[in-house]
Amino acid sequence: MSVTLAAENLAWLRARTVTDRARSLSETLDRLIEAARASQAGSSPIESVVGLLRVPDSDPELAAADAAVAAMFATHRGPERTARPSAPRSGATRKVGHG
Repeated sequence: MSVTLAAENLAWLRARTVTDRARSLSETLDRLIEAARASQAGSSPIESVVGLLRVPDSDPELAAADAAVAAMFATHRGPERTARPSAPRSGATRKVGHG
C-alpha cells in the first residue's frame, strides 16, 4: 500500500512516531486510525441524505438516469469476462457425502 501525504503532515507523523516511541511510521498511522475509529464507535450513523444529490431541472423525473448511469459504466468497463469454475488447489481435499 502506498500513502501520499503533504510534507507538513509527513513531518508531523515522523515527530509523532518518535514521541510515541513507535517502531515505524506505519505503526503510528495504524494507531491513529484505530483511535479515530474507536472514538466514532458510539456515534450514530448518518441517517439523512438531504442535500447530497442534485436533481437537474431539465429532468426532474430522472427519466434519463438509467441511460446516464449505464453510459458511465460502459465507458469504464473492460472486455467481458466469463466465470469459470476454479480447479482445486494442490493438496486440497474434498469431502464427498454418502447417501
